[in-house]
Amino acid sequence: MPNSFIFLNITQLLTALNDNLYKLLLVFCLISLQGVDQANTILALAGAIFVIPFLLFAALAGSLADRFSK
Repeated sequence: MPNSFIFLNITQLLTALNDNLYKLLLVFCLISLQGVDQANTILALAGAIFVIPFLLFAALAGSLADRFSK
């Protein structure tokens, strides 16, 4: 595998790790502030908050990527 793909894979790995660690830290902080009885609601909201931008902007980003070249 060429070096450029190795660097791309490392970058994607670190980005996914960063996103998941940030979400986990946010969930733990909110649960400690709100209490364990709100844990299910906090987990559901955190998951939705992190997924909604991908759902909203994926089609727009795809059409922009197809329309404009590098």
